Amino acid sequence: MPAGIKIWNDYGTIMIDDTNPSVALREKKITSTQNAYVPPITFSGAETPIFAGFLEGEWCMNYTTINGSNRTWGCILKAGYQGVRSFTSYIFDRPVTQNSKSGLVIRDAQGRVTFDALSKYGVVVATLSQGQTFTGEVGRQYAGVILVQRQIETLESTDIIGQKVRRFYRTGLSMTTLVGNPVRPYVQLVDVMTSEIYYPTADQNFVRNYGSVPQALVLDVTGY
Repeated sequence: MPAGIKIWNDYGTIMIDDTNPSVALREKKITSTQNAYVPPITFSGAETPIFAGFLEGEWCMNYTTINGSNRTWGCILKAGYQGVRSFTSYIFDRPVTQNSKSGLVIRDAQGRVTFDALSKYGVVVATLSQGQTFTGEVGRQYAGVILVQRQIETLESTDIIGQKVRRFYRTGLSMTTLVGNPVRPYVQLVDVMTSEIYYPTADQNFVRNYGSVPQALVLDVTGY
């Protein structure tokens, strides 16, 4: 009979399975930007990648493109940010062996690595819906994965008669490592304003909502 391995935790959740790859960190990158758009982040050799990010502030996903085994992600910061900001991306995918002479390595029936003890894995610590906040532990580092995104368009009056402002929002994350006493990191799922346009118009004010109920994951990436 065919051999295999499965490892469960105390709650009956499968932690390691030789038939399904665990999701390991394949690339970490720190990208700097001086405007609202983070330069494109590309990962080669992708199978089923998961993109997570961290920014001290608010950010959201702009686009994802697929070109064969290459994936490219674009992210937007909250409109109005000025100065240089650093965006940290974490890309998780099927693990690759570290070619070490020690440690546990598990492969599937085709000989492909599904688990390598020396890899760093995505640890989900929270699931967020719109407006929910995760407060982390002192000294830990977290990243967010946006699962479901919506877009909101509004037209609002201003203090100037005859002038209105049109704003666009996308589901994103508000993140910081500096809050409270003692200092504790937090992650909140919010609507990030990506642009605003002021112009004269007599149109009626409105709020338009496109998309489903937003959701996101919070990953513990301490030491990654």
